[in-house]
Amino acid sequence: MKLRRRRIRFSLRSLLLAAMFAGSGMLLFMKWAPWQAEFSIYRQTVAATVCSPDGSLLAVSYYSDNSTNMLELWELKSHTVRFQKECIARGSPLQFSAGGEWIILGSQLIRATTGDSIQLHESEYCIEVWPDDSKALLLDRQGYNIHIIELPTSKPIVTLKTNEGDFWARISSDGKRFIAGVQGWPGASLFLYETETMKATSLPDDAAWRFSKDLTRYSMWDHGPSVSIYDTANGKIIRTIPEVGFSYSPDHKFIVTVAQNDQGSIWNIETGERVAVLDQVHRQSKETWGLFYLENGEKIFGWKAGKGFARWNLTGGKPEAEFSTFVDFTADSSRAISRSYSTYNDFTCTIYDGSTGQLLYSIPGKHASPIPKSNDLVSWGNDFVHIWSRRRPEYWWGVAWLPEFWLTVVFTVALLWSLRRDWREARAAV
Repeated sequence: MKLRRRRIRFSLRSLLLAAMFAGSGMLLFMKWAPWQAEFSIYRQTVAATVCSPDGSLLAVSYYSDNSTNMLELWELKSHTVRFQKECIARGSPLQFSAGGEWIILGSQLIRATTGDSIQLHESEYCIEVWPDDSKALLLDRQGYNIHIIELPTSKPIVTLKTNEGDFWARISSDGKRFIAGVQGWPGASLFLYETETMKATSLPDDAAWRFSKDLTRYSMWDHGPSVSIYDTANGKIIRTIPEVGFSYSPDHKFIVTVAQNDQGSIWNIETGERVAVLDQVHRQSKETWGLFYLENGEKIFGWKAGKGFARWNLTGGKPEAEFSTFVDFTADSSRAISRSYSTYNDFTCTIYDGSTGQLLYSIPGKHASPIPKSNDLVSWGNDFVHIWSRRRPEYWWGVAWLPEFWLTVVFTVALLWSLRRDWREARAAV
């Protein structure tokens, strides 16, 4: 007698659940990586990228097939090009003005809203634009003059004389004053100007300076054992701190210093009180500071004793996180990204946990930076630009943050239940 083999006939329910399981599994596979490239730009030779201060725009400078220097402005929210235009300046730093109205590319100023440009004289170079985007500060490298022009008319406002050398300038965060001149020691000649009156105050040429963001205070170190903090308005000393290597907090109320014994300190400028001590700090040299505040003012970042970099709490003590390379932090400081690639053989930038310094992930690119006002990243290489968004935590359990993971779990359980029911029904039918 020949036995017939039982054949399990799958129900329509099981076939449907199998299809849904396959679909959710495919979606999970596609979104498994914790960081995803939201969109990419591919060009012949990418020279530089920069985001607007509000994080809504991305300017990309690149060379076309015929070696023409081109500039594209992308809207990050819609992934569309606002404008594309040919640029004259080559090899110049690409930057946005503080107000986000102008793109600065050497001897060319390009309006971000329209793409209209102001072409400066070939010997002129735009250093910075006022925070309200009303004026621009230019350096004439031929005659070593400082020109201030009105925007968008490019009408001259005033011309100031400077010296040949390493020119440096900074405009205060409120636009009420600016510093311009030749830096370096010895032989520096820096002047502090009032924007409205153009009144100039000469700074000593035998000292090193650091300035608060609004330029209401400046610190001078004359290569002695202490640093003096001055009031910009009257030039009087506010406080003398018995350490060097100094950097201001964003609110200008505190200053962080580094002592000879590689110990950092946070000082209250008004009271002169040492409010915290930072351990395991490394001062780069006598002329440079080893610590500075992050932009949000909630943490301190700098060189760590021994090797590498670290982040400290404002309460002091040992570093809370250590990094092998210099990093920039996202808006919420939860992640940190290395500014450039690790080795010449591996063009990748590394993402770290901002709280612990743990290496989490790597993304392709020769350079990378956080996008302002967000936790997204931008990386670029020779022929590409990627915009990255974090879909889930990078740890092994982070996959539970993905809806596709739970869909796959649900469909897996449902499919197993359906197959078991099909098998029971097949047995009952014999």
